[in-house]
Amino acid sequence: MAETTPSTEIRRPPGVSAEISQPASDVAPVEKPDRVTAVSNLALGSLLMAIEALDDWVDRNVPSQAQALEQRAKGQGALLPQSEWEATYGRPEEDRLRLAAMGAAMSASTGP
Repeated sequence: MAETTPSTEIRRPPGVSAEISQPASDVAPVEKPDRVTAVSNLALGSLLMAIEALDDWVDRNVPSQAQALEQRAKGQGALLPQSEWEATYGRPEEDRLRLAAMGAAMSASTGP
């Protein structure tokens, strides 16, 4: 490579002025990431946000091991009789559908 000194004349193509500013050596040009990198970064960020949200939900809603053992000792983990279960949690949807179908069949058979 040829060295340039203040006395060396720099040849430029015609129409190019000498006043074109050169980028500062301490400022690196910013390169835009390609599309694949951008999409993969978005996917990774979304996954990390979902994992964090799931972790927060588990912390709020799932009892710790000590709490679970305490509930088990109190008998809260035992099966409830069907009447207490239905009074507390309601009937399952498939049971409601079966009962509705049986009621419709009984109504149709006892019709006028």
